[in-house]
Amino acid sequence: MKIRHTATALTAGLLATGPLATARADTLLYQEDFETARLSSNWSTNSRISSDSAFSYFNGRYSGQYSTLTLTAPPPPEGSGEPGSSFNEFTLSFDLYIIDSWDGDDPNAGIDRFLVELNGASIFDQTFANQHEYQSYRRPDVGPTYLGFNSAFKDSIYRNVSVTFAPGSLNPLALTFRDTCRQGMSDESWGLDNIRLTYRTVPAPGSLALASLAGLLARRRRA
Repeated sequence: MKIRHTATALTAGLLATGPLATARADTLLYQEDFETARLSSNWSTNSRISSDSAFSYFNGRYSGQYSTLTLTAPPPPEGSGEPGSSFNEFTLSFDLYIIDSWDGDDPNAGIDRFLVELNGASIFDQTFANQHEYQSYRRPDVGPTYLGFNSAFKDSIYRNVSVTFAPGSLNPLALTFRDTCRQGMSDESWGLDNIRLTYRTVPAPGSLALASLAGLLARRRRA
């Protein structure tokens, strides 16, 4: 299973040129903004909806808990699994609400992590903090500031958190969102919003390199 924590395509040096170097356009598999205040049957039974003026409706809150989204994977590309064959690459994006007194990398009060797992395998694992700046993930798009719930603690909003992965033959796809918080809902919690999962068919890197090299040689001959 291939995993990347950004949504960038497979382009580098020679792979960025040639007729086959571009993956097919993204196809939407699932999206949800939770504004209907309902969860689809794709979510685990322990999942729930909350609302607050600063966050609107969202999937949460959770503390020391998890929420799982299960989806049927699209058909693999023809010949998938064979050496040098194309494969489906997925990009998961979502807004993450880190609520109240997350302590990030602080070994005394933390360590407070947020994780995404695909069928039990970690594809995203980062620490987050509202009390200070000691965390492994980037700084938030909003906050830390006082947004809602416990007025004694600050909150943060992270827009378009993105994870790219290639699950191979896994089907269904079970995406589990969870945390390692230990201080309870009134002190540390989180939520999800604006979830989007897309996929594209990507030529195998070896095929890209050969096609790119062939294109370069052909252009040199014409020159």
